Amino acid sequence: MAETKSIRKRNTIADNVAADMRRMIDDGHYPVGSRLPGRREFAQKYGVAPLTIQQAMSALASDGLIRAETGRGTFVARRTIVQESPLGKIGLISEIWPSEVGRPSHSRRHTLLVATERLLSAQGGTTIFANRQTCDEVVPISDAVDVLLAQQVNAIVVVGAGRNESFDQAVEYSLKKGIPLLVLSEEALDTAAPCVMSDDVKGGEQAAMHLIDQGCRSLLYFSGVTTPWASNRLRGARNAVRKAGLPPDSIWVCMGRSKLDSPSIEHSVWLELCASETARAFDQSAGFDGVVCSNDAGAIAFISAARDRGLDAPRDYLIVGFDDSDEARSLGITSMQMPITEIANQAAGLLRQIVCGSKNAESISLPFHLVARTSTWRRDLEVVAASVAIKEYVQ
Repeated sequence: MAETKSIRKRNTIADNVAADMRRMIDDGHYPVGSRLPGRREFAQKYGVAPLTIQQAMSALASDGLIRAETGRGTFVARRTIVQESPLGKIGLISEIWPSEVGRPSHSRRHTLLVATERLLSAQGGTTIFANRQTCDEVVPISDAVDVLLAQQVNAIVVVGAGRNESFDQAVEYSLKKGIPLLVLSEEALDTAAPCVMSDDVKGGEQAAMHLIDQGCRSLLYFSGVTTPWASNRLRGARNAVRKAGLPPDSIWVCMGRSKLDSPSIEHSVWLELCASETARAFDQSAGFDGVVCSNDAGAIAFISAARDRGLDAPRDYLIVGFDDSDEARSLGITSMQMPITEIANQAAGLLRQIVCGSKNAESISLPFHLVARTSTWRRDLEVVAASVAIKEYVQ
């Protein structure tokens, strides 16, 4: 009788790396929704070749643990260990125009709401949405809280819906009803409740510093309208000028006199407001080589008006916008991207603390992501221009 040998598959280096990555995901070192380091960084960490990291990550992707997003990186999709979630029912309150419900996100608020719903559901929670925005009015936040309390939710999350009504009122009413409250915001807020927000001041500083690093020494801060977030981003841009050691008058400000009071505004209205302010910027400024716009709509209007005057970006000036809109992306405008995934992830962590009775949940402020595109690639274009000039000279 022939001898029977047991055959056992030997673990490869890639298998061992994949196993360690799984462990770190399960331990929460890489939370669900977080972006993983790049392959080269992992290769240095484990002391292996980038190809080995590629093989390990392919194994995790085939199991559905991670997902790759073109142009953004690789993110944790889920954990291998499914633990009982303390979240239970979570109520969400926001102001979303009825025409936008069920459609792709058209605003930062809508995008943040969708990301939060998905992440809470992935972590074992059940979300119930109360929309304050009707076709005719914005209903009181107390009514929305009452609707959710009738559904016996464990906590309430207010998603960027406090521009027309003080968050203090929401906090006061939730305390009165004995329900924990968490605020997620598109802009910096001063509220007594735990809050996760994007840091508009830091965002403005990031945008201006990017231009300064590219060699700009005379900046224009441009905003079609006056809003709290536009003012905060201006404050950040001024911080960057000061930290770079430039004179205070190195930044000139053109901010529209119209105040934005509506929770939503048509894109055409944005363009109209920004176009009128763009003309004023060119008429009154003393010259600039870099422009920080408070949002992408302003950047688009500014570029259009500049072209009418024979100026093009990045040949004559560099420009940065905010919000990373589809139109700005198609035009190659460098933009500041709101940290949607990070805000939703931090919200889930704070909610677990709140639902479990922790009184130490604190507010968290997160920086923007800078997405560099051709509108700030002056140096690359100068190299190309020099190369073309040399070829023409040789010919």
